[in-house]
Amino acid sequence: MKSRPTELDLPIKRIAAHARPEKPIGPGTIAGVKALLADACKQLRVIIQDEFIMAETPLEAQTAIEYAAEAVDAALRRLESIASQETP
Repeated sequence: MKSRPTELDLPIKRIAAHARPEKPIGPGTIAGVKALLADACKQLRVIIQDEFIMAETPLEAQTAIEYAAEAVDAALRRLESIASQETP
């Protein structure tokens, strides 16, 4: 059974473009990564709240989606912490 198309567009390639270990991470980079992660989390939450998709999704996948959203939230909190430590 085909599921309804979603707006899910995990920005892994866009995030990877910001991950350049040879360069120091500046406030602009942190802000950009935070924006990408916030967008990814928002899209995961849209899926979680979509009753049609969740009804057609196995329980294991539902749990994985919820854990992914929680992991993105944790990453955002970590970036907030890093950004606040670097701000004079």
